[in-house]
Amino acid sequence: NNNDESLFEFGFYIGSQTGENITTGDYNTLIGYYAGQGVNSGYDNVLIGKNAGNAITSGHNNIVIGEYAGTTNMSGEIHLYADGNKRISVDSSGAVQFNNAYTFPTSDGTANQILCFLSNCC
Repeated sequence: NNNDESLFEFGFYIGSQTGENITTGDYNTLIGYYAGQGVNSGYDNVLIGKNAGNAITSGHNNIVIGEYAGTTNMSGEIHLYADGNKRISVDSSGAVQFNNAYTFPTSDGTANQILCFLSNCC
Protein backbone atom coordinates (compact mmCIF):
# COMPACT_ATOMS: atom_id res chain seq x y z
CA ASN A 1 0.00 0.00 0.00
CA ASN A 2 1.34 3.44 -0.91
CA ASN A 3 1.24 5.33 2.38
CA ASP A 4 3.11 8.48 1.32
CA GLU A 5 0.77 11.14 2.71
CA SER A 6 2.17 13.72 0.27
CA LEU A 7 0.42 11.90 -2.57
CA PHE A 8 -3.09 11.50 -1.17
CA GLU A 9 -5.11 12.70 1.79
CA PHE A 10 -7.76 11.52 4.12
CA GLY A 11 -8.09 7.93 2.93
CA PHE A 12 -9.20 4.98 5.03
CA TYR A 13 -8.05 1.54 3.88
CA ILE A 14 -8.47 -1.86 5.51
CA GLY A 15 -7.61 -5.15 3.79
CA SER A 16 -4.93 -6.96 1.87
CA GLN A 17 -3.88 -5.03 -1.27
CA THR A 18 -6.66 -2.52 -0.66
CA GLY A 19 -5.97 0.76 -2.45
CA GLU A 20 -2.42 -0.30 -3.23
CA ASN A 21 -2.25 1.69 -6.49
CA ILE A 22 -3.53 5.04 -5.20
CA THR A 23 -1.32 7.89 -6.30
CA THR A 24 -3.46 11.03 -6.11
CA GLY A 25 -6.92 9.78 -5.13
CA ASP A 26 -8.22 11.47 -1.99
CA TYR A 27 -11.10 10.85 0.42
CA ASN A 28 -11.60 7.16 -0.44
CA THR A 29 -12.93 4.63 2.07
CA LEU A 30 -11.87 1.14 1.02
CA ILE A 31 -12.63 -1.92 3.15
CA GLY A 32 -12.06 -5.56 2.15
CA TYR A 33 -9.67 -7.84 0.33
CA TYR A 34 -8.64 -6.10 -2.93
CA ALA A 35 -11.23 -3.34 -2.40
CA GLY A 36 -10.31 -0.45 -4.68
CA GLN A 37 -7.11 -2.21 -5.67
CA GLY A 38 -7.04 -0.48 -9.09
CA VAL A 39 -7.89 3.03 -7.89
CA ASN A 40 -5.10 5.49 -8.64
CA SER A 41 -6.61 8.97 -9.09
CA GLY A 42 -10.23 8.17 -8.21
CA TYR A 43 -11.64 10.06 -5.24
CA ASP A 44 -14.61 10.18 -2.88
CA ASN A 45 -15.36 6.46 -3.34
CA VAL A 46 -16.79 4.11 -0.70
CA LEU A 47 -15.91 0.53 -1.64
CA ILE A 48 -16.77 -2.22 0.83
CA GLY A 49 -16.31 -5.95 0.24
CA LYS A 50 -14.01 -8.45 -1.45
CA ASN A 51 -12.93 -6.98 -4.83
CA ALA A 52 -15.35 -4.07 -4.38
CA GLY A 53 -14.61 -1.48 -7.07
CA ASN A 54 -11.22 -2.99 -7.90
CA ALA A 55 -11.59 -2.07 -11.61
CA ILE A 56 -12.17 1.62 -10.84
CA THR A 57 -9.08 3.68 -11.63
CA SER A 58 -10.14 7.31 -12.05
CA GLY A 59 -13.83 7.16 -11.13
CA HIS A 60 -15.23 9.23 -8.30
CA ASN A 61 -18.25 9.57 -6.01
CA ASN A 62 -19.16 5.88 -6.17
CA ILE A 63 -20.57 3.53 -3.56
CA VAL A 64 -20.02 -0.20 -4.07
CA ILE A 65 -21.03 -2.71 -1.41
CA GLY A 66 -20.38 -6.36 -2.19
CA GLU A 67 -18.31 -8.17 -4.76
CA TYR A 68 -18.50 -5.95 -7.84
CA ALA A 69 -15.43 -4.73 -9.71
CA GLY A 70 -17.04 -1.72 -11.37
CA THR A 71 -15.60 -0.05 -14.45
CA THR A 72 -12.48 2.09 -14.81
CA ASN A 73 -14.06 5.53 -14.86
CA MET A 74 -17.54 5.03 -13.44
CA SER A 75 -18.67 8.08 -11.50
CA GLY A 76 -21.68 8.91 -9.37
CA GLU A 77 -22.98 5.33 -9.17
CA ILE A 78 -24.27 3.08 -6.39
CA HIS A 79 -24.11 -0.73 -6.54
CA LEU A 80 -25.26 -3.22 -3.91
CA TYR A 81 -24.36 -6.87 -4.42
CA ALA A 82 -25.20 -10.01 -2.45
CA ASP A 83 -23.65 -13.40 -3.13
CA GLY A 84 -22.14 -12.03 -6.36
CA ASN A 85 -25.53 -10.90 -7.70
CA LYS A 86 -26.54 -7.31 -8.36
CA ARG A 87 -29.46 -6.44 -6.11
CA ILE A 88 -29.76 -2.66 -6.45
CA SER A 89 -27.92 -0.20 -8.67
CA VAL A 90 -28.26 3.48 -9.40
CA ASP A 91 -26.46 4.80 -12.48
CA SER A 92 -25.09 8.30 -12.91
CA SER A 93 -28.35 9.48 -14.51
CA GLY A 94 -30.34 8.39 -11.44
CA ALA A 95 -32.04 5.35 -13.03
CA VAL A 96 -32.60 2.63 -10.40
CA GLN A 97 -32.40 -1.06 -11.23
CA PHE A 98 -33.44 -3.96 -8.98
CA ASN A 99 -32.12 -7.53 -9.24
CA ASN A 100 -30.55 -6.78 -12.63
CA ALA A 101 -34.03 -6.95 -14.13
CA TYR A 102 -36.39 -4.07 -13.27
CA THR A 103 -35.39 -0.50 -14.11
CA PHE A 104 -37.18 2.60 -12.97
CA PRO A 105 -36.64 5.57 -15.30
CA THR A 106 -35.23 8.77 -13.96
CA SER A 107 -37.85 11.13 -12.64
CA ASP A 108 -37.83 13.98 -15.11
CA GLY A 109 -41.55 14.66 -15.40
CA THR A 110 -41.85 13.17 -18.89
CA ALA A 111 -45.32 11.74 -19.53
CA ASN A 112 -45.80 8.02 -20.13
CA GLN A 113 -42.57 6.81 -18.52
CA ILE A 114 -42.78 3.11 -17.73
CA LEU A 115 -41.04 0.43 -15.71
CA CYS A 116 -38.67 -1.58 -17.92
CA PHE A 117 -38.03 -5.31 -17.59
CA LEU A 118 -34.70 -6.78 -18.72
CA SER A 119 -34.04 -3.67 -20.82
CA ASN A 120 -37.14 -4.33 -22.96
CA CYS A 121 -39.32 -1.25 -22.86
CA CYS A 122 -42.44 -0.72 -24.92
